[in-house]
Amino acid sequence: MEYSIETIRFLAPNDFATEEMLQTIHMLALDRTMIPVEAELVGNELRLHYPDLDNLRFCVPWTIPNVGNKMLTTGTLLATDKPYFLSLELARGMCVSVRNQAADWETAGLTIEPEITQRIQEAGTYLFHAIKLAYHKTEYDPEVDKYSNYVMTLCTQATLLLVKAYIERVLRLRKIAKQSADAAIIAMSGSQPLALQDDLLENDELFDEDSVTHFLAQLDQAQSRNRDMNSSGLGDSFHDGFYDAFDDSDDISGDDTAVHIIEAVPPKYVGVNLGARLLGKQDKNIFFETCNHIIIDTPWRLIHEAPEHLQEYDSQIEWAESNGFSVSVGPLLNFSPNHLPDYLMRMNGDYDAICHEVREHVAHIVKRYRSKVSTWIASSRVNTFFPFGLTLLQQLELTGKIVTWIHEFHPTAEVFTSLDMPWGDNVLPPPFGAEDEEGRIYPTIVCADYLLRSKCKVDGFQLEFNIGYRKRATYDRPIVDWSRMIDRWSHFGVPLYLQVRVPSSCEPDPLALNPEPPLWSGWTPRYQALWASHVLPVLLAKPNVYGIDWCVFRDSRPHDYPNAGLIDRNGQPKRVQQVLSEMLKYFMADMDL
Repeated sequence: MEYSIETIRFLAPNDFATEEMLQTIHMLALDRTMIPVEAELVGNELRLHYPDLDNLRFCVPWTIPNVGNKMLTTGTLLATDKPYFLSLELARGMCVSVRNQAADWETAGLTIEPEITQRIQEAGTYLFHAIKLAYHKTEYDPEVDKYSNYVMTLCTQATLLLVKAYIERVLRLRKIAKQSADAAIIAMSGSQPLALQDDLLENDELFDEDSVTHFLAQLDQAQSRNRDMNSSGLGDSFHDGFYDAFDDSDDISGDDTAVHIIEAVPPKYVGVNLGARLLGKQDKNIFFETCNHIIIDTPWRLIHEAPEHLQEYDSQIEWAESNGFSVSVGPLLNFSPNHLPDYLMRMNGDYDAICHEVREHVAHIVKRYRSKVSTWIASSRVNTFFPFGLTLLQQLELTGKIVTWIHEFHPTAEVFTSLDMPWGDNVLPPPFGAEDEEGRIYPTIVCADYLLRSKCKVDGFQLEFNIGYRKRATYDRPIVDWSRMIDRWSHFGVPLYLQVRVPSSCEPDPLALNPEPPLWSGWTPRYQALWASHVLPVLLAKPNVYGIDWCVFRDSRPHDYPNAGLIDRNGQPKRVQQVLSEMLKYFMADMDL
């Protein structure tokens, strides 16, 4: 369906975003699908050329002072010839989002503390001042930005306090659930899975436009009916106050607006992607402090070029098993060209030949480790890289076959598959997003629905988040948005495992396979740790999130994205390692893992 192209204008600083950041701007449809727009910044005027749809809500990157660079969403706008103030509309959208989340959780039984209400009311006061200042103005005025930034800062503070209260209630219910599992299942149920493995559709039904549109609308309606907390469970905290992982002399906030939320609930695991090389004594001590789970990646290219690396994986798995770590192996097929043997990519477009080679590889790895490993990751980046000249649908079919083959060779195994860019950023134009060989792409969540409805028996999903990078990455967003995104995925009713990469620097990284630096220049070890302490706890609090893996342990070993490790290239632990260590130490205690 063709839409006419309209233009909307915003007044903004002439340097608020780089050219690459402008390419990430998009609008949200009613079903929350991202719709690309064409953005240009001319002086102090941001012009967005968009398809003429009913719902005018735009997502635009903005740097909130003392908070960071986030993808923020405007309130709903009206088409007009007059320019809007960008900061004002983003502040209004953030205000509405926090107020709505507080109201939703209060309706479900959460007590909203006076301090939270006070911050929200203060944000409303500053928003009123910004509206008055912008009234009837047609030229940019930085004073409007100043008041709008106050609003966003206060909304961030209110969100952190709100999320802390939410996590404490989640923990209380989980303690009760530990005493009475049957009662907990009833208490925490509130949503029905939208895609069941025995609710199968034929392939030609799965990706027609009507089916995709219907699925996204159904998902959006389900979220409206089942408020976030109805499907989450709420609970008690291990401690009465905040636990801060850093003392006053080692504070990572850098300003009085940052409120640490290390108060989290115990999921199934906190893990790290370790790789093949065995750890030295110092690294082992750090590793034991940081996690209770290990992912062993088995890159096909590396194994093909040097089969002796399998002996290193043998030793690594034996070491993990002897030290009480749970182990997952995979992905068995990473669609990123950096991880594929050259001979396989030369089979361009030959689907049957590719399937044959993949089956042989899967059989080789699974049979080698099935006596020691119970959990497998079938594939990754199926929806963002297309190295074989195949369509998205063909790659999803291949992923389904891999899941089936793993079950064939290891019938008792638990099999997951990894999906990249879970927000749906993959629908944006390259290089930030992706396109298949037919120039088409579907949101990541639709790909998950396809796999659940297909004949493969996938047990759950591993969601990969590469935060802040330039290509095929996830733009950081406010904490409330992270919470809602996971709630949306939780409606499938299957376990979710989250893989996270967050940069600690914008400096060149010689060992990164994808060497492009982050989009925003503000990433530092302090900000990396601050991000983890604010965002990870609320993700761990979600009932369908069974664990979180940090994708890189050491920056001194080859890795995909730059500067994302827990240990820097000089062998020194970063501050984010301390955050994960404290989360494991204090919030995995007294749980049956």
